[in-house]
Amino acid sequence: MRNSSSTQKNFPPPPLLNPKNIDYHQIPCEVAWELNLPLPQKFKFVYWGSHGAGNTGFGVFLAKYGGVCYYSTNNNDGKANYCYLYDLILHSKISLHQFSYLALRNFVEGENAQKFHCLIYANKAINLIRDPISTLKHHINMKRYNDKSARYFSLGADLNAIFPKLVGYTTNNGGGAKYRYDAGFKLCEYWMDFRYKTFHDSQLINDCHNIHNTLIIDMKEIIGQKAFNTMQKLAKYCDFKEIANTEKAFFEEKISKYEGVLPLICHIPQCNSNIFITTKYWIPMNGIINYEIQSRYEGVKLPQEIEYITDKILENQKSEIILVVAKGEKERLLRLSEFVQVKQYCKSLIECIERQKRIEDSKALSETKLLDYLSANKPLAKKLNKILDEHLAYINKARPDIVESWKYYQEFKQL
Repeated sequence: MRNSSSTQKNFPPPPLLNPKNIDYHQIPCEVAWELNLPLPQKFKFVYWGSHGAGNTGFGVFLAKYGGVCYYSTNNNDGKANYCYLYDLILHSKISLHQFSYLALRNFVEGENAQKFHCLIYANKAINLIRDPISTLKHHINMKRYNDKSARYFSLGADLNAIFPKLVGYTTNNGGGAKYRYDAGFKLCEYWMDFRYKTFHDSQLINDCHNIHNTLIIDMKEIIGQKAFNTMQKLAKYCDFKEIANTEKAFFEEKISKYEGVLPLICHIPQCNSNIFITTKYWIPMNGIINYEIQSRYEGVKLPQEIEYITDKILENQKSEIILVVAKGEKERLLRLSEFVQVKQYCKSLIECIERQKRIEDSKALSETKLLDYLSANKPLAKKLNKILDEHLAYINKARPDIVESWKYYQEFKQL
């Protein structure tokens, strides 16, 4: 990790009131926008960049440290994003063991985009980056939540009918309501062109004239045995509390190992309780249900306080999957006369989860095969090269050593 400072000048127009001398709570967001007031600076740093660079895992790691994420909407209008974040920042309650940060991962290009970006002020920032060929591979392989209604079912539901519906992959036109059931290289151009979410690092930071002192981190620094040390260094840089060395193992596993297949929610009608079938990475941490977690439970409210029932149901069966219920519901569930039936059903459920995971993992396409595909499609490779030249301009200047270390990108440049 190493610092890279922005040298760009503040972009006009300046605030019409001194932000240091006002009470933001007394000013509606629409008025603040007209006054050119920067977003309330109640966050320790801005985390900016493109999707597909380890953002999910990084968000989970920050939550483990107590990080509350202010995440912008998926609206492409600058004013709408500003107002949403303005109100979110002002009305969020951050406890003593928590801290907040602003995540800026979408590249807003619609109306008022430039003004929105200029009204984000930060003296510390983080840019998480990745070999762009691996990024493109990630998007092609990305498991989507196909039939979200199938994730919520009652005890006794036919598992063979549930699992084929769970996972989908983006279609050639970007998905929408329908997904494919396997990954494919024909998706390349869609993801290459999706500038709102992909390959926009230089464009984004060039628009953000008031974000300074960016710390650039290569994704490989937050994977496996390197992850914990990287996060501890980051805690010092961004001034949030380090955690105990006993937590190191938490950071060494793959966060998205069961992505797409989990989470699931099994309703137990006999006691009107929900069993959440998930992993230790998709549960509240430090009282935080952040964007990365809640987005995986769309349509179902995940309780902030939970109780573990894994050992009561799976007993000696080893699994990385955990089962939890809302706090206060554990004893009611254990007293059920049908609890043996619940145990048997959940054990069968775990077997189905593992089987579906193997099926989905077998569909994954590799960087090597992606390079072969690009090599056989020269016009597409030429287009991608132009896109990446623009995307990487900032990083090439600030951290050329990282770019040179990217195995697949360097192979791509030789095509």
